[in-house]
Amino acid sequence: MLNVKDIGRHLGRDRHENGWVEKVGKRVKKWRGYYHVYVAQPDGLERRCRRKVLLGECTSLTKGDAEEKLRDVIKIARGERLAEAPEARVTQLCDDYFSLRKGDWSENNQGTLSSVLNLIKSAVGDTEVGKVSADDLKAFVNSLPDRRWKTPKGRIKTGCSESYAKKCITYLRSIFDLAVARDIIRRNPARDPIIRLAMPKQARKPNKDFLSFDSVRRLLDQLGAEDHLIIHIELVCAPRPNETFALRRNDVGAGWLRIDESLDRRRRPKDPKTASSKARVSVPPLLQRELADWMHAHHGEPRRTCCSPIATAGPRIARTN
Repeated sequence: MLNVKDIGRHLGRDRHENGWVEKVGKRVKKWRGYYHVYVAQPDGLERRCRRKVLLGECTSLTKGDAEEKLRDVIKIARGERLAEAPEARVTQLCDDYFSLRKGDWSENNQGTLSSVLNLIKSAVGDTEVGKVSADDLKAFVNSLPDRRWKTPKGRIKTGCSESYAKKCITYLRSIFDLAVARDIIRRNPARDPIIRLAMPKQARKPNKDFLSFDSVRRLLDQLGAEDHLIIHIELVCAPRPNETFALRRNDVGAGWLRIDESLDRRRRPKDPKTASSKARVSVPPLLQRELADWMHAHHGEPRRTCCSPIATAGPRIARTN
């Protein structure tokens, strides 16, 4: 007879679990869900681990809604598909799309994609995939300039940029392309030839204002040594800001700057945005002298002049705070 103690605590079998939810929070009550995953160990056994996830505020979700949302989270954690039939909800289709594509995106892009998908789910998420019409999606796109959102600092803003509206249209098409590929629907409502999804005229256009040469000179005259150096590098060499703050001392050569690294939102080093961004940029003599003077004046102070604690290949040139 097989003894469980001989092979470990957990057997390799199908697990069926719905998890459980509870209210948390002091000022704002939210639903928090709990469930278990089984993690394989090097010795071939499995370890049962508990996971938790915030599902939403209690004012917008009933307990039944929170439990249903948790079941979808559990399915995604196990690699199961959520949307397989026309009666599946758009929310489930969005979750499937995110789980399929998140490996193709960086952490920053995942955040942007998640923001767009959450906006789509708030508009048509409760609708069955087979019942979403081109009119519904057109109404959603037209409403983007009227959207309101809260910034991380708590400020309420309104409107929508052209870039964000374009992302919404692109992901709408991709989401329902997935539904077509799975034979959930026969035609993609986001690609209707008559009711086309177009950029709203009220979408905020990018600011193309620029400073004159006199304005740039006045700006530079008002800056301290470090800020002057940063702006000078940006004006002359035109790197991305997160590439400028990733520069190390050994990236400075005789008449050139080497761009081979960038920083993410948490100031951790990463590769530049594109492969072609890795290059050497020419530096004119005036900026070369300013760089040399700065590094000479701050020699021996790698920690104070770094924007990250990593200094094995030479300290950073400038701080990011």
